[in-house]
Formats: sequence, structure tokens, C-alpha cells
Amino acid sequence: MNDGPVPPSAALPPVADASISGMGPSFGVSTIAKKTVEVKLTLPIDVASDLDLLLFDPVRGKVAYGARSRLITDLLYHWLKDKKVVKQTPQHKGNQA
Repeated sequence: MNDGPVPPSAALPPVADASISGMGPSFGVSTIAKKTVEVKLTLPIDVASDLDLLLFDPVRGKVAYGARSRLITDLLYHWLKDKKVVKQTPQHKGNQA
């Protein structure tokens, strides 16, 4: 067994079609990292509850880590694209549950 570093040629390819639990295919998801900024978001409780019900992962017994952020980022990218502010779809890094 080789414990040395993994050569770049052995790296995994970007994820082509990952899903947000219960939401179907995600848009433009890959393993390319982008810098992020934390934004506090306040939602009405009924909206937050419906969101959590749709994103709930029964295997984990909770909403998968990052699922809310991925969904909101995808929605905002598409809205900004419609407004002609951005020219590409989002690309995320991390666990694509």
C-alpha cells in the first residue's frame, strides 16, 4: 500500500450531476472551489419549515450539511443570470448529498 501523495492524474473528475437531497439534479455542481462570504438570512418560519422538509435526509436524520446554501446559491445564480448580472452557473465544492 502506497501512503504517498496522489498524483494529479489520479484525482477524481468533477461531479457532473449531484443532487440536493429531495431536490433533483443540481445546476453546474463541480469540485471547483470559490471563495465564499457568510450572509445571515432570516426567513418566515413556514418557509424555513417547508425548505427543511424538502431538504431533509432520512439517512442522516437531518438536513444534509450545506444543502440550504447550495439551494439558495443555485437559485440566486439563476436569478442573477436572468437579470444578466452573471454569465455562468454556480460551481460548488464539498459533499454533494
